[in-house]
Amino acid sequence: GSDSPEFLFLYGFSQHRELKALVDAGLSNYAALEAATKNTSMFFGTLDKVGTIEKGKKADIIALDLNQPENAVPATPKARGLDSEAIASSIIYSTSKDHVRQTWVDGKLLFFKGKVRGIH
Repeated sequence: GSDSPEFLFLYGFSQHRELKALVDAGLSNYAALEAATKNTSMFFGTLDKVGTIEKGKKADIIALDLNQPENAVPATPKARGLDSEAIASSIIYSTSKDHVRQTWVDGKLLFFKGKVRGIH
């Protein structure tokens, strides 16, 4: 995404703060997630390779446990009880590093069940 190296910050650690700032500035939760993924790839002209989860594309993915009480996604009438805005809201406002269950970088599983399994 647009997460950039700031003084005394490591890559990724400021991502939640940046997503919240985008929402505070007026973007919807879903639009903030798109800004960090799809829209960034469109800007750099790499959408054919990265930016969305599709067959044949490279992807870095973090699997989050949204089944914790603080991460409960509220049911809505859209999409059989869940909608993308509610899920995005839960990701932006409720998750933390403690909710990460898996981390995949360029198709390789690097973190699983609380243990580092490799280095990219």
